[in-house]
Amino acid sequence: MVTALQKFPAPATNEDQAVTNLVPHNLEQLYKLSHNLSGSALIPNALRNRPADVAVVIMTGLELGLSPMQALRLIHVWNGKPSLSADLIVALVKRSPACKYFRLLESNARLATYETLREGEPEPTRMSFTVEQAQKAGLLNKDVWRNYPEPMLRARAAAYLARIVYPDVVGGIYTEDEGEEIRRNNSPGSVHAVSATVVDEAASVEVTPAPAAEMTPTAAQDAVVEPPAAPVTTSAEAAPATKDELDAEVTAALAKVRTVTELNTLKRKFNREFPQGHPQREAMIAACKTRETELKSR
Repeated sequence: MVTALQKFPAPATNEDQAVTNLVPHNLEQLYKLSHNLSGSALIPNALRNRPADVAVVIMTGLELGLSPMQALRLIHVWNGKPSLSADLIVALVKRSPACKYFRLLESNARLATYETLREGEPEPTRMSFTVEQAQKAGLLNKDVWRNYPEPMLRARAAAYLARIVYPDVVGGIYTEDEGEEIRRNNSPGSVHAVSATVVDEAASVEVTPAPAAEMTPTAAQDAVVEPPAAPVTTSAEAAPATKDELDAEVTAALAKVRTVTELNTLKRKFNREFPQGHPQREAMIAACKTRETELKSR
């Protein structure tokens, strides 16, 4: 823990820089910062008035290279495991010198396929996640999976591939959608222990690899991950939408907007769905501003 704190430079003497670099440099500063932030109405509800939990999230963020406020916005914890958006998991991998490339090969409503090449490995590793696998896992019972399959399939495929090939960078880190599955099944193994189909030009052979934490990139090459079947839940039992699901809904809705007038109508809808204090409100506002800039530049 102390090592993560020591990675950051001493506080800046310039006032403006000091605000920008508001990062704890020892445990006393971490305690004070966590205690002060935990009383804010602007941090996620799950962390409010829980300074110890705030400290854990900040420390996790520091180890991943995130500032305290980035960590509070982007990191959520399920059963003691940190969860991030799939986009952030991929960003952390791409930032690592171990990653030569991490790219999307195919994406549609039936499957998503990513490929990555790790420094020092002779061949890239490819992984897909399909709608059939989502069905087996009970994921299609959720509205967001039925309505927005493409971004949800991409998130699963990318997160699986990142953990298998770069366990030293994002090992043990899940997306919120995966975190919900872990909570439902009460076991991280429900996401980790998977069967794979190794694709060969001449034949297909089904194998059962070791858990992802022990699996080597070469053993996983060209693998198609199949999570185990999860209990089917009814819509009445469905859990609240996770961060990844909300991101997918916002992205899909903004993509359909063609005019600023339509965007303003959507903003009003979003303001009702993401009230002040909602953990996704800031991301929603940023996405709307980006879309507005795109529309005005046409």
